[in-house]
Amino acid sequence: MDLQAEFGLSHEALYAELISLSSLNYIKIENKKITKIVLTQEGKSYADHGTPEARIFALATLEGTPKEVIEAELKDAYKIGFSNAMKKKIVVLKDNKVFRTKEAFEDEDRIKLSAVAEGKGEALSKEDAKTLKGRKLIEEKQETTFIITRGEAYREKKVELVPELTSTMIADSSWEKAEFKKFNPASKGL
Repeated sequence: MDLQAEFGLSHEALYAELISLSSLNYIKIENKKITKIVLTQEGKSYADHGTPEARIFALATLEGTPKEVIEAELKDAYKIGFSNAMKKKIVVLKDNKVFRTKEAFEDEDRIKLSAVAEGKGEALSKEDAKTLKGRKLIEEKQETTFIITRGEAYREKKVELVPELTSTMIADSSWEKAEFKKFNPASKGL
């Protein structure tokens, strides 16, 4: 459950309220750190539009496509895309033309990046995660979540505790209905 969204509070305001409720023993809070795999900006782009090597493969033909046409289409992504396409042996360069070496190419990296975008990054194998991290397409992000359970003094509504007994409270007998903060006789005071 996302309490921040549900109550419309900032992270700081929600955290302060949780600490306040915890100090009154209304709730117990347990911190849990989670490591998530998320896409980088470049990874998001590749998940949306395909990897540069797949885009080069799509532009290349069996008859050959001029290298300049592919460079103009991909701009900055050409170098990395061509390098990866050559490693995967899906294209070759002959006479300044880019030729396909296969009839079809499945963009597996895009599929993996799409899975990460859907929140299924933990399903990646270690080898795939290492490869995508090496290409700076994914990164690990630490998140702290809170597990909240009922405390010993749990209540549906927060009750304002009175810090001290006053002569007015004694005179009007309101002290009988009031709930007081716990008194600590060992505190040094001011």
